[in-house]
Amino acid sequence: MFVDDLPVSSYVGDVYKTEGSDNATVAIYTHKKFVIEYNGDRIISVQLQGDKLVELKNVESMELQFTYGVEWRETKTEFADRFELLLATEFFEAKVHWLSIFSSFMMVLFLTGLVSIILLRTIKSDYARYDREEGLTDFDRDFGDDYGWKQVHADVFRQPPRLMLLSAFMGTGSQLVILAAVVILYTIMGDLYAERATILTATVFLYALTSAISGYTSAKYYAHYNGKDWVKNVILTATLWPGTVACIGGIINSIAIYYSSSRAIAFPIILAMLAIWTFLCFPLTLLGAIVGRNWGKSTDFPCRVNPIPRPIPEKVWYAEPMALVKLHDERIYLSIRLPLLSVLLYGKNQVSVVDIEEFKAKLI
Repeated sequence: MFVDDLPVSSYVGDVYKTEGSDNATVAIYTHKKFVIEYNGDRIISVQLQGDKLVELKNVESMELQFTYGVEWRETKTEFADRFELLLATEFFEAKVHWLSIFSSFMMVLFLTGLVSIILLRTIKSDYARYDREEGLTDFDRDFGDDYGWKQVHADVFRQPPRLMLLSAFMGTGSQLVILAAVVILYTIMGDLYAERATILTATVFLYALTSAISGYTSAKYYAHYNGKDWVKNVILTATLWPGTVACIGGIINSIAIYYSSSRAIAFPIILAMLAIWTFLCFPLTLLGAIVGRNWGKSTDFPCRVNPIPRPIPEKVWYAEPMALVKLHDERIYLSIRLPLLSVLLYGKNQVSVVDIEEFKAKLI
């Protein structure tokens, strides 16, 4: 829970074993004490303490009476420094999860090494073949079998299928990458923890301001392959990510409204988001698309494109889409397994993740 935008947490109960018994006893705190420190008319810190443990027996017919108390303490800490307590080292039982950092480091190291080995073996094999061709005549080269990059050099710059959708994905992806980098830098440079939802608000406005990047990238790639219907491309680029988020968020928000949850988004906020997209996101996307369309016109490719596409050979079973999906599922599962175990074991502790995220960013 939050009190004056300050996070407050406490144990609900306790589990312990009594002497002479192997069974665990579950108890719950029936009294909560709020210790609130203030300076003038400002709340500086809030602590929640549990008291009066009651053993849970016959839960179905058991009646509990919950009480609470409030203790006010005056402090000299300034209001601007009240979040320093939450960032202090002694406030947390464990500031850094070294197991999570080590697992992230080893995963990045393993993936980097695996990709490097594959690339080195492929390049070494291709260079060995190219060296053997130096002594061949032009006649032998003309009737020789193509391999390596020569097999696809005439199809690399062929216009891809679903060009408009691919362009929209490229524009949206480039915008999200730049948005993530800007938000991380903005978070490191500013004290965004001083108020709730500050990072979320900053992300929304930064997304709107970076909409020109998606329009520019999408239109430039679309025009590079002589795309004609650039108006539809702009509309698709501007609505691809917001539309996806709106559909998923609308379903979740409808469920929250149905169950009268406090997490439901208010209608004025929805109107504000729609106004931001209408008067800021879409115009900036259109502006970026105009610039990208004029600068990204079709140019001469370094290799000519064959009029007839080269037939694609059959793939091995582990290169099929379903096999790749399963492989990536296992990789994602392994990447979240250790953090999940960490949460299960240490979830009751309050942990600062600033150092962990900075370490991961440096590794990436």
